[in-house]
Amino acid sequence: MFVDMAGAINNDVLAALSGTAVALACVRLVKDKNGLSRRWGVVMGLLYGIALLSKFNLLALGGTIGAAATWVAWRRKQWRQWFEVGVIAGLVTLLLSGWWFVRNMILYGEPTGVQRLTEMWGVRDPSESWGLAFYELKPTWTSLWGRFGYGQIPLPEGIYIGLMWVIGIGLLGLLVPVVLRRQDEMKQIGMPLLVLILNAVLGFVVVFYYLLISPAGAMGRFFYPALSSLSILAFYGLSRWLTLIPQRQKSPNLQSSISLLAILTNLGMAILTIVALWGYLAPAYGRPEAFEAETAVPNPTDAQFDSFVMLRGYEVRETSLLAGGPLDIDLYWEVLEPPPGDFLMFVHLIDNETGVMVAQRDTHPGLGRFPSSTWQAGDRFVDSIRLWLPDTTYAPATATLSIGLYARNAYRLLITDAAGSPIGDALKLSEVALAPTPSTEFGLQYPNPQSHNFAGIAQFLGYEYGQRALYPGEALQINTTWQALQDAPGDYKIQFILRDEMGVQVVSKKGRPQNNEMPTTEWVQGQIVTDSQLMAIPDDLEPGSYQIELRLFNNDTKQGEPLLDEDGHNLNNHLLLASIRIRPFP
Repeated sequence: MFVDMAGAINNDVLAALSGTAVALACVRLVKDKNGLSRRWGVVMGLLYGIALLSKFNLLALGGTIGAAATWVAWRRKQWRQWFEVGVIAGLVTLLLSGWWFVRNMILYGEPTGVQRLTEMWGVRDPSESWGLAFYELKPTWTSLWGRFGYGQIPLPEGIYIGLMWVIGIGLLGLLVPVVLRRQDEMKQIGMPLLVLILNAVLGFVVVFYYLLISPAGAMGRFFYPALSSLSILAFYGLSRWLTLIPQRQKSPNLQSSISLLAILTNLGMAILTIVALWGYLAPAYGRPEAFEAETAVPNPTDAQFDSFVMLRGYEVRETSLLAGGPLDIDLYWEVLEPPPGDFLMFVHLIDNETGVMVAQRDTHPGLGRFPSSTWQAGDRFVDSIRLWLPDTTYAPATATLSIGLYARNAYRLLITDAAGSPIGDALKLSEVALAPTPSTEFGLQYPNPQSHNFAGIAQFLGYEYGQRALYPGEALQINTTWQALQDAPGDYKIQFILRDEMGVQVVSKKGRPQNNEMPTTEWVQGQIVTDSQLMAIPDDLEPGSYQIELRLFNNDTKQGEPLLDEDGHNLNNHLLLASIRIRPFP
């Protein structure tokens, strides 16, 4: 991952260099026979100032510098020099980086800019984010070694686990000299190792703090300033395990073994880098597969989109889908002439009964790997796209799959068939049968089966509408099935919110289960509860597609309870059910 980042313009690589330079200087300081001097004040000030300019989270390096200088002063009784070094380092740091903090104060009202940064990415309350921060340690770890794109291109899980074992065994090996009481080794190398340990710990603390305050914190690159410290600690620990192997001529054999370990470690990381970059990253961003002009394509279509590109054929791999399942499509394109810029492609799956969108995907051709601005006449490629159905897809039903090309915030391209006749701006490819996910509880089958946990209070098992297409002024009947996860969890209402296509709330309806006949205050753990509510549709509601949100409304806090993922972290405070259609009056 570091090699990939080094090929881009960013401040993380400079932060890694700065963090490594400060760690090296601190190690050299604690090993300096002359101890503290004014020269060290200048060196530390220069390195720390550069570090702060590269990335503000390197502020924590001040702890490493301060600890190293204080230990040297304590050991050599150099408290006057300690004071001088601190003053000089502080002045040099201010000279180099002070202007940056003044700038931030003028622009943002605080010296670091961190508050503005977290506002851009989203703000978390640290007191409420501990569980989420621990959960995000895993993606932070995986992105440290290799998780490309914005985290959507991972390596095999076994690689992350293997690296964790290697690092863990290496760090455990640091205890070998301590357990065996190797005084000479600990005297010689102990303090430099403690400096590196402190640097690595401070690096982790910075990352964890960012996880607490920002949803953008789960990135391993934030640990780069301490990565060199962790690497040295792990390798030295691995080398200590070799000292436990009985040897006839200890020094030469041990040195050879450590050299071999170094070669194997570097070779292993080089192989991992090649595999990660060329085996996973490059294919993910490579051009789509090409095909020859004489290739017999499935479902020959020869539909032409304006004068730019022709759909030679297509393949829809699934004709029947379960709710929550994937729909895979292969599109065989041939470029006729270069388009005047980038056009986006839409893939729509539309319910035949109601005309509402079941699922959709908008993307550049080739999922961004082959945008239309790079097309040349004669290019032929297979565009493979996966469309995911929502878990709450209404079934059984049938839906029509269609595609089209459009200019962003502008117009769609006109489509003509093989005979040259116009057929609109959306090409219908296939009909797909939608089936409910098989699910039973206690031998019962529920309509549109679901499995969604609301705050450990209730499990949402399924739902059904009285009708999915209504006229203004009618009432929508919504039947839901629940399972209690606690005894008498409190006072909750089942809430439905109707929103238009822009997300604006139109109607809200909430009530206790079974019209107060089965309140949650009387629920017994494991009990199955069914509920039915009527939502009145306003008489003047405009025709169109409308979303329905389901919430478990806490009558005490007046808030919706969080929807939990399988691992227990919060997903949202509502669940989107299938959309409905409001028809125009005849």
